[in-house]
Amino acid sequence: MQHHFDIEIAKKYGVNVAIFLNNVVFWVQKNIANNKHFYDGRYWTYNSVDAYTMLFPYWTKSQIETVIKNCISSDLILKGNYNSVKYDRTSWYALTDNAHKLLNIPISEKSEMESREIGNEFLKNRKPIPDVKTNNKKHIYNSDEIILPDWLPRELWDEFKQHRKEIKKQMTNLSEKKAIQKLIVLHEQCKDINEIINQSIMNGWTGLFEVNKKTTNYINKNIKQTDNNNLRCTVKEYGAGHPTFEANKEWELKHGKQTHGSDLTANKLRSNGVRKAQDCLSF
Repeated sequence: MQHHFDIEIAKKYGVNVAIFLNNVVFWVQKNIANNKHFYDGRYWTYNSVDAYTMLFPYWTKSQIETVIKNCISSDLILKGNYNSVKYDRTSWYALTDNAHKLLNIPISEKSEMESREIGNEFLKNRKPIPDVKTNNKKHIYNSDEIILPDWLPRELWDEFKQHRKEIKKQMTNLSEKKAIQKLIVLHEQCKDINEIINQSIMNGWTGLFEVNKKTTNYINKNIKQTDNNNLRCTVKEYGAGHPTFEANKEWELKHGKQTHGSDLTANKLRSNGVRKAQDCLSF
């Protein structure tokens, strides 16, 4: 992952401000192109400080907060709150008129009347976010309260949540937000989000990880290719010939019966077998 910045902005406001501003500019321009997240006469982008610490691993949380404050005090970005739920403290950022001028980015062409109508409609349904948590009762989980990025399919995300539920690792509101923040970072790195989620479901994982292409290639070598190019497993149930069974057998032939010292190797090989079985379609 590479980070870029405008040299003139860096000379005037510092490199840290220039780097952070470049990220805001990228997403604001994308939302302008897609005509999304337009509130109060401006296009906005949103993210949490925790997510920014993953996007900018060379900054600490306090450093990122300082950079954001410097951007605001330098009249480069505006900070807002357009979250749909009261406990969500994700911050929203937009470019100031000064930043639009410095970076030669056209300000929204939408009329003030249209902007006012959109803003008023949003404010009708908006509730204030409390600074202090006054209710200690458990929050009832509601998936509709989580705002998904536009590039994350709702159906696929619901499948992942159902998978977590079935393996008795149901996601809390906080764990879901953290998982989405991780996907945001991977998306910024141009990773295939669909592959990442499907990989976790197929392997029975609770977390989300970058796709391991080597493992995928290993699996493909052990799957029978039919004439119509559909991948099908050669054995319906667990037993001789089944990918998981054969993976265990292969490991035992090479290394003998499993010992505590070789748990990692055994588990890695067996996980490959499990994935092979799940990638196959039953007859």
